[in-house]
Amino acid sequence: MSAYGLRVNRAAQEHVRSRLARLAAVEEAVATGSVVESAYEALAEAPSMLVVASLDDVTLSPRRPNLPGAASRPNWSIALPRTLEQLRRDA
Repeated sequence: MSAYGLRVNRAAQEHVRSRLARLAAVEEAVATGSVVESAYEALAEAPSMLVVASLDDVTLSPRRPNLPGAASRPNWSIALPRTLEQLRRDA
């Protein structure tokens, strides 16, 4: 986010990371893919009628598509790191 001239709130990032690791029942040092997979497994077990998965999560993209406060590109226009065809093939 600093590339967009925005301050990064490291304390908030660490808080969210710790909370997600706890809710997904994984160690904080585990790979991102394992955390995402565990988080969606936990969501699948919830009594919700609908669970929505983000393509950014599916592709393990480290870039955020929406940075509040950033008015210039590439905000909202970041391509996924994999094509839809690649995702279908690997499903």
